[in-house]
Amino acid sequence: MRKIGIYPISSPDLSLCERIRITSQIGFDYIAAGSMAQLLTSGEDGFLATAEKEGLEIDNVHLSGSGTSKVWLPDEFGDQVIDRYKQEMQLALSAGVRKGVVHVTWGYEEVPVSEIGIERFARLVEFAEKIGFVICFENSVSAPHFRKVMDTFQASSSAMFTFDTGHWNAFCPQERIYHDYSHRIAVTHLADNDGLRDLHLIPLDGCADYKKLGPALAHLDRLTFELSGPNKTTKTTASIEEERKKLSNTGVYSEGLVNFYEQKFTVYESLSYEAFLSRVLENAKKLCALLDEET
Repeated sequence: MRKIGIYPISSPDLSLCERIRITSQIGFDYIAAGSMAQLLTSGEDGFLATAEKEGLEIDNVHLSGSGTSKVWLPDEFGDQVIDRYKQEMQLALSAGVRKGVVHVTWGYEEVPVSEIGIERFARLVEFAEKIGFVICFENSVSAPHFRKVMDTFQASSSAMFTFDTGHWNAFCPQERIYHDYSHRIAVTHLADNDGLRDLHLIPLDGCADYKKLGPALAHLDRLTFELSGPNKTTKTTASIEEERKKLSNTGVYSEGLVNFYEQKFTVYESLSYEAFLSRVLENAKKLCALLDEET
Protein backbone atom coordinates (compact mmCIF):
# COMPACT_ATOMS: atom_id res chain seq x y z
CA MET A 1 0.00 0.00 0.00
CA ARG A 2 1.38 3.40 -0.99
CA LYS A 3 2.21 5.91 1.70
CA ILE A 4 1.10 9.50 1.24
CA GLY A 5 3.21 12.41 2.45
CA ILE A 6 3.30 16.18 2.16
CA TYR A 7 5.36 19.28 2.88
CA PRO A 8 3.76 21.37 5.66
CA ILE A 9 1.09 23.61 4.18
CA SER A 10 1.62 27.27 5.05
CA SER A 11 -0.85 29.21 7.18
CA PRO A 12 -0.58 32.67 8.74
CA ASP A 13 -2.78 31.55 11.63
CA LEU A 14 -1.14 28.27 12.64
CA SER A 15 2.28 27.51 14.08
CA LEU A 16 4.52 24.91 12.46
CA CYS A 17 3.77 22.55 15.34
CA GLU A 18 0.02 22.95 14.85
CA ARG A 19 0.29 22.42 11.11
CA ILE A 20 2.26 19.20 11.55
CA ARG A 21 -0.21 17.98 14.16
CA ILE A 22 -3.18 18.60 11.86
CA THR A 23 -1.35 16.87 9.00
CA SER A 24 -1.00 13.77 11.15
CA GLN A 25 -4.60 13.92 12.36
CA ILE A 26 -5.95 14.15 8.81
CA GLY A 27 -4.18 10.86 8.03
CA PHE A 28 -0.93 11.49 6.16
CA ASP A 29 1.74 8.83 6.58
CA TYR A 30 4.84 11.00 6.54
CA ILE A 31 6.08 14.54 6.13
CA ALA A 32 8.93 16.38 4.38
CA ALA A 33 10.69 19.62 5.26
CA GLY A 34 10.35 22.55 2.90
CA SER A 35 13.71 24.05 3.87
CA MET A 36 16.69 23.54 6.14
CA ALA A 37 15.45 26.39 8.32
CA GLN A 38 12.17 24.55 8.78
CA LEU A 39 13.83 21.20 9.44
CA LEU A 40 16.11 22.65 12.10
CA THR A 41 13.51 24.64 14.07
CA SER A 42 14.40 23.93 17.69
CA GLY A 43 12.52 23.12 20.86
CA GLU A 44 9.70 20.78 21.72
CA ASP A 45 7.49 22.51 19.14
CA GLY A 46 10.13 22.30 16.41
CA PHE A 47 9.91 20.24 13.22
CA LEU A 48 11.87 17.20 14.39
CA ALA A 49 10.30 16.99 17.83
CA THR A 50 6.75 17.45 16.56
CA ALA A 51 7.13 14.96 13.71
CA GLU A 52 8.44 12.36 16.17
CA LYS A 53 5.64 13.11 18.63
CA GLU A 54 3.03 12.72 15.89
CA GLY A 55 4.59 9.52 14.54
CA LEU A 56 5.45 11.04 11.17
CA GLU A 57 8.59 9.89 9.36
CA ILE A 58 10.58 12.70 7.71
CA ASP A 59 11.14 11.63 4.11
CA ASN A 60 13.31 14.42 2.70
CA VAL A 61 14.28 18.08 2.94
CA HIS A 62 14.27 20.68 0.18
CA LEU A 63 17.74 22.22 0.17
CA SER A 64 18.20 25.94 -0.63
CA GLY A 65 17.81 26.52 -4.35
CA SER A 66 18.46 30.26 -4.58
CA GLY A 67 21.30 31.12 -6.95
CA THR A 68 21.67 27.60 -8.34
CA SER A 69 21.72 28.83 -11.95
CA LYS A 70 25.08 30.45 -11.11
CA VAL A 71 26.58 26.96 -10.83
CA TRP A 72 26.69 26.93 -14.65
CA LEU A 73 28.57 30.25 -14.90
CA PRO A 74 32.35 30.80 -14.56
CA ASP A 75 32.37 32.90 -11.42
CA GLU A 76 33.09 32.05 -7.81
CA PHE A 77 29.46 32.35 -6.70
CA GLY A 78 28.78 29.00 -8.35
CA ASP A 79 31.36 27.38 -6.05
CA GLN A 80 29.70 29.05 -3.05
CA VAL A 81 26.36 27.49 -4.03
CA ILE A 82 27.94 24.02 -4.14
CA ASP A 83 29.58 24.61 -0.74
CA ARG A 84 26.19 25.65 0.67
CA TYR A 85 24.60 22.46 -0.61
CA LYS A 86 27.37 20.42 1.02
CA GLN A 87 26.87 22.13 4.36
CA GLU A 88 23.12 21.61 4.21
CA MET A 89 23.53 17.94 3.33
CA GLN A 90 25.68 17.42 6.41
CA LEU A 91 23.13 19.25 8.59
CA ALA A 92 20.33 17.13 7.16
CA LEU A 93 22.25 13.96 7.95
CA SER A 94 22.78 15.17 11.51
CA ALA A 95 19.00 15.50 11.77
CA GLY A 96 18.52 11.94 10.49
CA VAL A 97 17.37 12.91 6.97
CA ARG A 98 19.23 11.21 4.11
CA LYS A 99 17.44 12.61 1.04
CA GLY A 100 17.66 16.20 -0.16
CA VAL A 101 16.00 17.95 -3.10
CA VAL A 102 18.43 19.95 -5.27
CA HIS A 103 17.53 22.17 -8.23
CA VAL A 104 19.72 22.20 -11.33
CA THR A 105 18.64 25.77 -12.16
CA TRP A 106 16.71 28.42 -10.26
CA GLY A 107 14.03 30.73 -11.63
CA TYR A 108 13.89 31.88 -15.22
CA GLU A 109 17.48 33.05 -15.66
CA GLU A 110 18.88 31.69 -18.92
CA VAL A 111 22.32 30.17 -18.54
CA PRO A 112 24.29 27.82 -20.83
CA VAL A 113 24.67 24.11 -20.21
CA SER A 114 28.36 24.22 -19.39
CA GLU A 115 31.21 21.95 -18.44
CA ILE A 116 32.00 24.02 -15.36
CA GLY A 117 28.44 23.38 -14.18
CA ILE A 118 28.87 19.62 -14.62
CA GLU A 119 32.24 19.74 -12.86
CA ARG A 120 30.66 21.45 -9.89
CA PHE A 121 27.72 19.07 -9.70
CA ALA A 122 30.24 16.19 -9.97
CA ARG A 123 31.90 17.44 -6.80
CA LEU A 124 28.50 17.54 -5.12
CA VAL A 125 27.60 14.00 -6.18
CA GLU A 126 30.99 12.69 -5.05
CA PHE A 127 30.48 14.35 -1.68
CA ALA A 128 27.02 12.80 -1.36
CA GLU A 129 28.45 9.36 -2.13
CA LYS A 130 31.14 9.86 0.49
CA ILE A 131 28.73 10.78 3.31
CA GLY A 132 25.90 8.43 2.33
CA PHE A 133 23.43 11.06 1.16
CA VAL A 134 20.99 10.93 -1.77
CA ILE A 135 20.65 14.03 -3.94
CA CYS A 136 17.26 14.14 -5.63
CA PHE A 137 17.66 16.47 -8.62
CA GLU A 138 14.44 18.31 -9.39
CA ASN A 139 13.16 19.19 -12.85
CA SER A 140 12.34 22.87 -12.92
CA VAL A 141 12.19 25.29 -15.87
CA SER A 142 15.05 24.01 -18.04
CA ALA A 143 14.79 20.45 -19.32
CA PRO A 144 18.22 20.53 -21.07
CA HIS A 145 20.04 21.32 -17.81
CA PHE A 146 18.09 18.63 -15.98
CA ARG A 147 18.78 16.00 -18.66
CA LYS A 148 22.49 16.85 -18.73
CA VAL A 149 22.82 16.32 -14.99
CA MET A 150 20.75 13.13 -14.91
CA ASP A 151 22.58 11.61 -17.88
CA THR A 152 26.02 12.53 -16.55
CA PHE A 153 25.46 10.90 -13.16
CA GLN A 154 23.27 7.98 -14.22
CA ALA A 155 25.62 5.46 -12.61
CA SER A 156 25.47 7.02 -9.15
CA SER A 157 22.94 5.83 -6.57
CA SER A 158 23.44 9.21 -4.87
CA ALA A 159 22.06 11.08 -7.91
CA MET A 160 18.34 10.45 -8.15
CA PHE A 161 15.22 12.27 -9.43
CA THR A 162 12.66 14.54 -7.79
CA PHE A 163 9.77 14.55 -10.26
CA ASP A 164 7.83 17.81 -9.97
CA THR A 165 4.64 17.24 -11.94
CA GLY A 166 3.65 20.90 -11.74
CA HIS A 167 6.94 22.03 -13.27
CA TRP A 168 6.58 19.45 -16.02
CA ASN A 169 3.02 20.51 -16.87
CA ALA A 170 3.74 24.24 -16.85
CA PHE A 171 7.21 24.41 -18.38
CA CYS A 172 7.95 21.34 -20.52
CA PRO A 173 4.88 19.11 -21.06
CA GLN A 174 6.37 17.95 -24.38
CA GLU A 175 9.32 16.38 -22.51
CA ARG A 176 9.19 12.70 -21.57
CA ILE A 177 11.43 13.04 -18.53
CA TYR A 178 8.79 11.19 -16.50
CA HIS A 179 9.36 8.18 -18.76
CA ASP A 180 13.09 8.45 -19.40
CA TYR A 181 14.05 8.71 -15.71
CA SER A 182 11.11 6.99 -14.01
CA HIS A 183 13.38 4.30 -12.54
CA ARG A 184 15.32 6.99 -10.68
CA ILE A 185 12.41 8.81 -9.05
CA ALA A 186 13.19 8.98 -5.33
CA VAL A 187 10.94 11.92 -4.40
CA THR A 188 7.80 13.35 -5.96
CA HIS A 189 6.55 16.91 -5.87
CA LEU A 190 2.98 16.24 -6.89
CA ALA A 191 1.10 19.38 -7.87
CA ASP A 192 -1.13 20.69 -10.63
CA ASN A 193 -1.77 23.93 -12.51
CA ASP A 194 -3.34 25.57 -15.57
CA GLY A 195 -0.55 24.48 -17.93
CA LEU A 196 0.91 27.98 -17.88
CA ARG A 197 1.98 28.73 -14.31
CA ASP A 198 3.35 26.78 -11.36
CA LEU A 199 0.25 27.28 -9.21
CA HIS A 200 0.81 24.32 -6.87
CA LEU A 201 -2.81 23.18 -7.07
CA ILE A 202 -3.87 19.81 -5.70
CA PRO A 203 -3.28 17.03 -8.29
CA LEU A 204 -6.42 16.32 -10.36
CA ASP A 205 -7.59 19.89 -9.70
CA GLY A 206 -5.65 21.34 -12.64
CA CYS A 207 -5.08 20.15 -16.19
CA ALA A 208 -2.01 17.90 -15.82
CA ASP A 209 -2.51 14.53 -17.53
CA TYR A 210 -1.95 12.16 -14.62
CA LYS A 211 -3.16 9.24 -16.70
CA LYS A 212 -0.22 9.85 -19.05
CA LEU A 213 2.09 9.94 -16.02
CA GLY A 214 0.57 6.77 -14.58
CA PRO A 215 3.15 4.26 -15.88
CA ALA A 216 6.00 6.38 -14.48
CA LEU A 217 4.45 6.73 -11.04
CA ALA A 218 2.74 3.37 -10.61
CA HIS A 219 5.80 1.58 -9.21
CA LEU A 220 6.35 4.13 -6.42
CA ASP A 221 5.54 3.07 -2.86
CA ARG A 222 5.17 6.66 -1.63
CA LEU A 223 3.81 9.88 -3.10
CA THR A 224 4.78 13.30 -1.76
CA PHE A 225 2.66 16.38 -2.39
CA GLU A 226 4.09 19.91 -2.63
CA LEU A 227 1.23 22.44 -2.52
CA SER A 228 0.50 26.07 -1.73
CA GLY A 229 -2.54 25.54 0.47
CA PRO A 230 -5.92 27.22 1.02
CA ASN A 231 -6.58 30.80 -0.06
CA LYS A 232 -3.62 30.88 -2.43
CA THR A 233 -3.46 34.36 -3.98
CA THR A 234 -1.93 34.99 -7.40
CA LYS A 235 -1.33 38.58 -8.50
CA THR A 236 -1.96 39.26 -12.16
CA THR A 237 -1.99 42.15 -14.61
CA ALA A 238 -4.42 40.31 -16.89
CA SER A 239 -8.12 41.08 -16.91
CA ILE A 240 -10.61 38.85 -15.10
CA GLU A 241 -11.87 37.64 -18.48
CA GLU A 242 -8.35 36.65 -19.54
CA GLU A 243 -7.77 34.81 -16.27
CA ARG A 244 -11.05 32.95 -16.65
CA LYS A 245 -9.86 31.69 -20.03
CA LYS A 246 -6.49 30.59 -18.63
CA LEU A 247 -8.10 28.68 -15.76
CA SER A 248 -11.12 27.34 -17.65
CA ASN A 249 -9.48 23.93 -18.21
CA THR A 250 -8.90 23.29 -14.51
CA GLY A 251 -10.97 21.40 -11.98
CA VAL A 252 -10.82 24.23 -9.45
CA TYR A 253 -12.50 26.51 -11.98
CA SER A 254 -15.27 24.07 -12.86
CA GLU A 255 -15.94 23.44 -9.16
CA GLY A 256 -16.11 27.14 -8.32
CA LEU A 257 -12.98 27.12 -6.17
CA VAL A 258 -11.47 30.19 -7.88
CA ASN A 259 -12.42 33.71 -6.84
CA PHE A 260 -11.54 36.61 -9.15
CA TYR A 261 -10.67 40.12 -8.05
CA GLU A 262 -9.05 43.11 -9.68
CA GLN A 263 -5.40 42.19 -10.40
CA LYS A 264 -5.52 38.93 -8.45
CA PHE A 265 -7.35 35.64 -8.05
CA THR A 266 -7.53 33.18 -5.18
CA VAL A 267 -7.88 29.41 -5.14
CA TYR A 268 -9.40 27.30 -2.35
CA GLU A 269 -10.43 30.49 -0.53
CA SER A 270 -13.53 28.78 0.85
CA LEU A 271 -11.64 25.85 2.38
CA SER A 272 -10.40 25.69 5.96
CA TYR A 273 -6.94 24.33 6.65
CA GLU A 274 -8.40 20.96 7.64
CA ALA A 275 -10.74 20.87 4.64
CA PHE A 276 -7.87 21.61 2.29
CA LEU A 277 -5.74 18.76 3.66
CA SER A 278 -8.74 16.43 3.54
CA ARG A 279 -9.18 17.30 -0.14
CA VAL A 280 -5.50 16.52 -0.76
CA LEU A 281 -5.90 13.11 0.83
CA GLU A 282 -9.12 12.46 -1.09
CA ASN A 283 -7.41 13.29 -4.39
CA ALA A 284 -4.40 11.21 -3.35
CA LYS A 285 -6.67 8.19 -3.04
CA LYS A 286 -8.13 8.90 -6.49
CA LEU A 287 -4.62 9.16 -7.89
CA CYS A 288 -3.63 5.86 -6.26
CA ALA A 289 -6.66 4.21 -7.87
CA LEU A 290 -5.59 5.59 -11.24
CA LEU A 291 -2.05 4.30 -10.72
CA ASP A 292 -3.31 0.88 -9.66
CA GLU A 293 -4.86 0.56 -13.14
CA GLU A 294 -1.30 0.62 -14.49
CA THR A 295 -0.03 -2.28 -12.34
